[in-house]
Amino acid sequence: MSLVHAPYNFIPLSSWVHMPSWAHLVSHDHPFKDGISGVLDLEIEAESHICVGSSNSKSGRVSWLKSPKNGNECKIIPGSSISGVIRSIVEVSTFGKMSLFENKLFSYRTPDQPEYEKFLADSECYTGWLQFDTSLDSWVIKKCDYKRVALNKVNKYLKRIDKNLYISDRQGEYAAKRYKSSLIDSEQPRLYWVGYDKKIGDPIEHVGSELIDHGKYNGCLVFVGYNHKNKNGDQYVFDKPGEQTFAISDDVYEGFLKSLNTKESKETYDFLLDANDSSGIPVFYFQKEQGVFHIGLSQMPHVLYQYDINKAVRNNQVFCQNDAVFDFAELIFGTTRKVVGELSLKGRISFSDAFCINEDDYGAEDHRVTLLTPSAKFIGGYLEHGNSRGYVDYNNENVKARGWKRYPVKQKLYDYVSGSDKQTQYLECLSPASKFKSKLRFHNLKPEELGAIIWALTWGGDDAARHQIGAGKPLGYGICKISVKEESGSVLSNNGSNCSLEQYVALFEAYMNKQSERYSTTLWHESSQVALLKSMATLSEIKTKNLDYMLLNKSDSNYVETKRHKRRLEPFVRKGINLSSNKFTTPEYIGSGSLNVLLSDDQSVLDEVAAIRELSKLEKSNASLTGVAKTIHEFDTRLQKAELGQLPSMLNELHNVIDEAIEEGVSPEIASKLIGFAETMKARNTNAEYWKSKSPPTRKVEQRKKWKDRKKQQQVLNEALS
Repeated sequence: MSLVHAPYNFIPLSSWVHMPSWAHLVSHDHPFKDGISGVLDLEIEAESHICVGSSNSKSGRVSWLKSPKNGNECKIIPGSSISGVIRSIVEVSTFGKMSLFENKLFSYRTPDQPEYEKFLADSECYTGWLQFDTSLDSWVIKKCDYKRVALNKVNKYLKRIDKNLYISDRQGEYAAKRYKSSLIDSEQPRLYWVGYDKKIGDPIEHVGSELIDHGKYNGCLVFVGYNHKNKNGDQYVFDKPGEQTFAISDDVYEGFLKSLNTKESKETYDFLLDANDSSGIPVFYFQKEQGVFHIGLSQMPHVLYQYDINKAVRNNQVFCQNDAVFDFAELIFGTTRKVVGELSLKGRISFSDAFCINEDDYGAEDHRVTLLTPSAKFIGGYLEHGNSRGYVDYNNENVKARGWKRYPVKQKLYDYVSGSDKQTQYLECLSPASKFKSKLRFHNLKPEELGAIIWALTWGGDDAARHQIGAGKPLGYGICKISVKEESGSVLSNNGSNCSLEQYVALFEAYMNKQSERYSTTLWHESSQVALLKSMATLSEIKTKNLDYMLLNKSDSNYVETKRHKRRLEPFVRKGINLSSNKFTTPEYIGSGSLNVLLSDDQSVLDEVAAIRELSKLEKSNASLTGVAKTIHEFDTRLQKAELGQLPSMLNELHNVIDEAIEEGVSPEIASKLIGFAETMKARNTNAEYWKSKSPPTRKVEQRKKWKDRKKQQQVLNEALS
């Protein structure tokens, strides 16, 4: 059994992001010819204890969310929770973008790590006071001397102030807790300025006498956490700020703030900030010949990695945050674009809150658990390390994210309880067999999109696969089955087609298999993404025996030892086969896989082009018309290798050619076809503002006005022709 285990594992990212051919046509206002709208009833049945609620930070209890129904308070699963579960499945199964993550730049403090040893060896550590200089409008450090002081002397001094004050000498006690232990009750944060009469030691001086209020020497008590170079737990006494001042660049100061990315370091900094001491904030700074380049709260500070989560994801998926690429999930559930608001899309489906229908049969009970905070800082779990024995961290330029994090379903509840009461939570759980009813409402979905949603709800008709909703998923809570009640629903198609839900699922599967053929010899349902997704949801295929958290004690399989020995979480195994490889590749041109499909595979566009070519044969003597036909003929070929930013200029060029043809007096029939084709192209370019930022159009405002006037004239002409 592997020493490294966790209640989660990962599905590898597909480096190919699939953008459906109708991506730039999605709208609430313009229905698809084959668009589908309707309502479907859903039933959710819990198969393990389940809790979907909000946490109370004071009581540590996660209570069920409730909503009034028939005059009574009824436990509910919010529609947003159901939507999140289904969206995550659609993202993975349709080779979507990993774009919904919190980007972080982590720090490290590992004494035996070569990079950290080099950091300490290549710099000199000094002590000083961090202040903001209003005259310079920047942060500065005023250097000061320091002495070490034994912790027992600190405690003797504090006991004279209050007999209950005591600073723990426990190894690993962090600085913020020591600062707070020096306060009486909930006293305002403060720093202690103390005196002493004797110094000993060379070259590092120690306080050689008891601490008093005023003495021959005076300084400020500064607490630090555990330091492997200072195993005696000595603390510090900083002298008052000296005259020597160093200006701090914005980058250094911002790097200092970013390095405080642990709960303990943030608490320490907040305490020192709230203390509002006139001398400033006591810090340890590191200096090279070029000046101060790093600041910390101890002699062994946290050092920032070179690369962040965003870099790790982009190395595995180039288009993960490309605003011009819309994946299946974004088109269905909606998306926002921070940079270009015009590209945001409203969702076309919604889930109603699911009300519990048998609450009286199964009462709620509290379960005591410990749920650890997920963190991509666990390098052995969240990053790819390849097949070799190498170990990759965030200092490696080729760092890659492991993939989509999923919790495999579990056959039992893990009663993981560890740590203090502050880490413990109580889940208000409903029993297995609790049932909920919800409604799925959808508007103007393509048949393949509706098939994707039904596939995600029912796992493509796989009766053995299950979903997980709510709190406690790492411990086996929230396992449930979702059923779609087709007979009580209402599904209407714009073209009058009457398909069953199974047929929509089949359309979706056939579509995805066809798209997969472009970049892989593996069919869609055999891809590692889909196979692993379903395996982690199926009890009979869970072969990993240990799905519990690693212990936090001093055993060989605990989390600390795992980090120290650079062990890795093994890939998920399905029936003895490792499926965690990624067989899809990124296309050389995004146009060949997306824009080409977007325009060339649309039958209505092909019909328009064919009609224009046929009509062009009737007037071959017209040079402008021949040019139009040639331009249209070349248009499809050029699109095959078109990058996203090239589309505006290409459409612009086509418009100019059509303008010239109309000016030279082509027949009304041909003019009508030309305008129809141009308008079809224009409709497929709905996100015009984005294209403008990439490739500014060359047409002038007067030309646009002229085109609009001609469009009105052509409408009159069309009415006359009809």
